[in-house]
Amino acid sequence: MDFKQCKLDGEDILKDSESGIYYVTKEWRRLVTDDSAENVQWVHQRTVTATYARKRVITLEWYIDWIWNSDLQLEQFYLERIFSLQTDPSELIPKELYIKDMYDQEWLLEVKIKTPIEFVEATNNFIGYAKKWRVVLESIENPVYRSAHEFEVLWNDGVFGGVAFPMSTEFSLISYSNILELTIIWSQASPIRWEIDVINNIQWPLSIANISTGEHLKFNVDAQAWDTIVIDANTLQATKNNTNILASRIIGSHRLTVQWTQLFSVSDANWALPTNDLEVKAYFRESLL
Repeated sequence: MDFKQCKLDGEDILKDSESGIYYVTKEWRRLVTDDSAENVQWVHQRTVTATYARKRVITLEWYIDWIWNSDLQLEQFYLERIFSLQTDPSELIPKELYIKDMYDQEWLLEVKIKTPIEFVEATNNFIGYAKKWRVVLESIENPVYRSAHEFEVLWNDGVFGGVAFPMSTEFSLISYSNILELTIIWSQASPIRWEIDVINNIQWPLSIANISTGEHLKFNVDAQAWDTIVIDANTLQATKNNTNILASRIIGSHRLTVQWTQLFSVSDANWALPTNDLEVKAYFRESLL
């Protein structure tokens, strides 16, 4: 799958055609998968595990054209700097890969340099006119691309219509007191970040529930007017007025995500309504496997 733009830690790799840098390979969607199967002793059966995405490998292979680029060495130094290796191996420092695909959708992925950049003389008709270079990147931990843009929905009184976002994503509020219907037309479940501004006092437990799946997230925490509670399923952090409240999480709580169309509710011990006692905002990023 092709793309229009590529950056690493904010440095633009794809330049205009006059720079003399041309793409040969832009493999940014390749997944390395894994599974297993083994025979069960004494019976004619075997156990098979699911095939899962273990990591993502991104291969970039391009030409630098001598005809268009009078200072080949300068371009080579530029690329070597972008794809430079760490000098201290004691701690892995992620690099952020940015991709703008052919549909103008923008994606981010944390990567490391798997195979250092190398330069070789071009062959065939390009001998003496171009130099070829290649670098291989690899995802760190999570092979899922996340959107470069975070979408927001405000859960407030009297708003029950749908709000359309790019990539066929929709949020809609349905006319139940404190039930939020959230729809994402995408293949991957998206972690949600919740921001809750307290209008009137609430009593523990504070509960956010995915009604569609039965999963919930609960905290033994009270809050007064003007308090702000942030629960982030991406970073696995929870704070009240910037103070960590993870220790107040009730056993059995889940990391809440949304996939397809699902219903959510927010309440306290008195089933407080977001439109009266709380102002609730939900944030998420689309994801791509």
